[in-house]
Amino acid sequence: MRSSAIRALLNKIIETATAASLWHILWVSVFSSVVLSLLITSVMSKLFHGRVTADYLVTGTVAALLVSSAVVALIVLFVERIRNQDHLHEEERRRSALLNARLAEAVEQAADGVFITDAARRIIFANPAFCRLTGYDAAELLVTSPALLDSGMRPAAVEAAPWHAAEGGKTWAGKIVSRRKDGTLLDLFITLSPVFNERGETAHFVAVARDVSREEMFNRARTYFTEITAHELRTPLSGLMVAQMLLENAQTAPAAAPAALNEAAAALAKVREDFEGILATTSMLAQLGYPEQGRQESPCNLHAILTQCAIATRHNFSREGRQVTLTGDLGRLPELTEILANHRMLAWAVNELLMNAVRFTPDGAGVTLAARVEEAMAVVEISDEGIGVPSGGERYLYEPYFALEDVLQHSSGKYRFKSGGMGVGLAIVKLIADYHNARLIHVSGGDGEGTIARLSFPLLTNTGG
Repeated sequence: MRSSAIRALLNKIIETATAASLWHILWVSVFSSVVLSLLITSVMSKLFHGRVTADYLVTGTVAALLVSSAVVALIVLFVERIRNQDHLHEEERRRSALLNARLAEAVEQAADGVFITDAARRIIFANPAFCRLTGYDAAELLVTSPALLDSGMRPAAVEAAPWHAAEGGKTWAGKIVSRRKDGTLLDLFITLSPVFNERGETAHFVAVARDVSREEMFNRARTYFTEITAHELRTPLSGLMVAQMLLENAQTAPAAAPAALNEAAAALAKVREDFEGILATTSMLAQLGYPEQGRQESPCNLHAILTQCAIATRHNFSREGRQVTLTGDLGRLPELTEILANHRMLAWAVNELLMNAVRFTPDGAGVTLAARVEEAMAVVEISDEGIGVPSGGERYLYEPYFALEDVLQHSSGKYRFKSGGMGVGLAIVKLIADYHNARLIHVSGGDGEGTIARLSFPLLTNTGG
């Protein structure tokens, strides 16, 4: 019992001393030293002199006071300094932890995509914005290589250039073409920087990615506009020259005039058709390429637009004598499904995809227009039983002037089997998809296996989902 009481008393003393200020401890220590010195001096004076004398008490007390005060003060100052340093270090650690927490929160909530890799290029962190950009979950990206996102459209040396620069200790910034999880392409502006450890070695790489697909879409639209106006005008101008020659022949050879006039009329009709096509295409590109003119979007009934496009396409290819079956399968798309879109652009894109499907489908085969609501997206699928796309060709479908058709049939009907056109139809459809934050992909099993064009728009309201 007595030992436990003593331990409790000692613990109480230690606890009190720990909580007290150092200068409080100083004066208590000095007072205790003086009292102890008086006691020791009295005992020694009694032992050696047989009595307690005042001069011994005064001398001993003063000496004890001076020495104990000096020693205790030095100790207190030393301990106070250590305490202050610990406090500063703790405050610095607290500020550093707070700064790191704020930085982590800022990266998590950043609008731009951010990912971090280790020195071996394995992703160890990806923020939500980067996951949204690529379509991958963070768990799918971790410990994988960013090469997973390569578009495959550029030479390997070009794809690796940013990493070679970063591994050389430099920051690389520039535009790249990446590929989402669903296979669609996106344009990114990437800043890739190395992070060094205390030994100056590369420990990590940090990349900031911003989606510039819309800006690139505007640039491509302007480029296509320039190319079409400079290149495609040659076709109707050549037709005008032919018509002029035929009319001149009719004047100089009256006997052949009726035939020449008929040929001239046909040539002029073709010229008009070509001019109308160029005008429609360049007008669409002007609207896509110059957003400062104002966006004209409104709620659009997707079911109604698809129905109208199917009716128009069926009428147009029938006039050209095509024997293709166009089937509508809109049963899974609620009739009130709406998306926010430019009505003219939306109809243009669907008509172009339908025309493209018919052009590459032989007579006796079929094309199907289907649509459905899938999560928060309205998905339009146009599938055909046509010639398909050669292996690897899907990546080039949206490049202008990439041709699967017979280029010698450029001037034939729009829906004629394997007939040619301007060569920018799918490129413009891709621009329209980007304009509406939609996704466009083509899937084909290869030569002779047909093709599926899938166009997915964000729903304005989740009707029927």
